[in-house]
Amino acid sequence: CLYALSCLDLLSISLLPSSETELSFDTQSGRKKLTAEEYVSIMDILSPSFAIQPFPEVSGYSQKKRIGKSVKNSTTFARDCLSLIKKHNETKETSKLCKFWPNVTGGTDLNSR
Repeated sequence: CLYALSCLDLLSISLLPSSETELSFDTQSGRKKLTAEEYVSIMDILSPSFAIQPFPEVSGYSQKKRIGKSVKNSTTFARDCLSLIKKHNETKETSKLCKFWPNVTGGTDLNSR
């Protein structure tokens, strides 16, 4: 049996534009911010079989500048998560972290993707 870790609500995708160091999303209890460190610590606690990187989805018709910012931020978040996972797995023999599925958003602009 496989267990996945995902911060996406497929019925109501409400991730907001992110910064380079954190993602923001709305919940029933208000807006939450998530850093790479927090996401990796959640992975460590829940021990899923694999984890899907949360990502800010942009409209296919977003401006090129907005798409470029989304690509940069999701790439930075993925790079930070992968670095933290590697460091964790090198230092802890007994609790290796799972597979990580990064997502880089780029809308319909092929050059940005």
